[in-house]
Amino acid sequence: MSLDNTDQCPICKKNYQSAERLGLQNAYRISCNICGTYDVSRTAQSTLGGERAALLPFLTAHTRQNFEFDSRIVQINSDWTSLAEMHRHTSIHRRADKLLRLIESRTKQAGEFVAIRSDWDYPLVDAVNDQPLFYYLKYWEDLGCLEMKDLSHIRLTVKGWDRLDPASAGGGIPGRVFVAMWFDATMDDAYGLGILPAIEVDCDMKAVRIDKELHNEKICDRILAEIRRSQIVVADFTGHRGGVYFEAGFALALGRLVIWTCHSNAIKDAHFDTRQYPHIVWSDPADLRVRLADRIRALMPR
Repeated sequence: MSLDNTDQCPICKKNYQSAERLGLQNAYRISCNICGTYDVSRTAQSTLGGERAALLPFLTAHTRQNFEFDSRIVQINSDWTSLAEMHRHTSIHRRADKLLRLIESRTKQAGEFVAIRSDWDYPLVDAVNDQPLFYYLKYWEDLGCLEMKDLSHIRLTVKGWDRLDPASAGGGIPGRVFVAMWFDATMDDAYGLGILPAIEVDCDMKAVRIDKELHNEKICDRILAEIRRSQIVVADFTGHRGGVYFEAGFALALGRLVIWTCHSNAIKDAHFDTRQYPHIVWSDPADLRVRLADRIRALMPR
C-alpha cells in the first residue's frame, strides 16, 4: 500500500485530512479525524490489514487518545500490534470512565455544554464503532453525573465532577498512575515496552506521562496537578534527573504511593536520601514490565 495512490487513512480506511511526506524519511505524517495525527512508515503500511485487520480499531484508539489527550504523535512501525493490544481488552468500567474524562477534557469552565461526534470520537473509549458511546452516555446520565440535551449539548453535573476528582478526599483518582522519568530517546523502550504495558495492559490502570521540557510555569503546574490526581506515582531514576526526584518527593508529601525504579547500570548513583526506598532494579524493558506489574498488584490488590 502507498499513500501516493490513495486518500484513505492507512488505519481506519476513511478519508484523511492531510498526509505529509516526512523529509527524506520513508514515512508520512497523517492527520485523520478518527485516528488523530500519527506517523507511519511505508514498511508499516503494508502490515495494516490482512490477518491483523481486526486489531486496527484498537490501533486507532491508541493513536487518537495519545494525540487528543497528550498531544503526542505516535510513530507506527511494522511491530504495531502491541500498541493495539493495550486497548483491546480494556474493561467496560474503564471505557465508561474514559468517556467521562473525555467530556471533562473538553470542558473549559464549569456548567458549559460540550459536543461529542459519534462518528469521530468512539476510539476515545476503546470502541470499534459508535454504539458504546450512547450506552456509556446513558449510564452516566442515569447516575446523575451528566446532563445531555443531544450530542452537541452535554455537560458534567456537580456529581460528575465529584466522580472525576476523588483526589479532594486525599487518595487520588483510583487507577490513575503518573509516570516520572527521563524523557530521553534511550528511554523510549523502557516506557513503551516496559512501564506503559505493565500499567495499562497488565494492571488495567491509566498511565499519565507529560512529555514536555519543564520550560515554563504552565507545564510545571500541570505536572503538579496530575500528581495530585493520581493514585500512584511510578518514578524511574535512570539518568537521575532532578525533576524526577522533585516529583517523587511531591507525591510522597501528598501521601501518594510511589513506586521506585532504576536501571541496574544507574542504581549505584542513586541519591543517598532515596537509597532506603525499595527500588525495582531492572535490566531491560521486559524485566521492568514484569516486575513493575507484580509490584503494583502486590501493593494495590483489586
